[in-house]
Amino acid sequence: MSAICTIVPLAARPDLVALAAEWGHATWGHLAPGDTAAKRAERVKRHLQVDAVPGTVVALATAGMPVGSAG
Repeated sequence: MSAICTIVPLAARPDLVALAAEWGHATWGHLAPGDTAAKRAERVKRHLQVDAVPGTVVALATAGMPVGSAG
């Protein structure tokens, strides 16, 4: 049986910062009026680390397509 997806640190895929920020903003933006996806992306950039908090991981489908993130 093959894996459905692979979990990698966002630091391994910094090209996905904007996408992870968009997803987070779409889900949680209503809790922070005045926040924007761009502002969130600046905060998510601080998550480009592996062994410290805050940190973010992304889930990649078998074809490498991003399908989710968690921080």
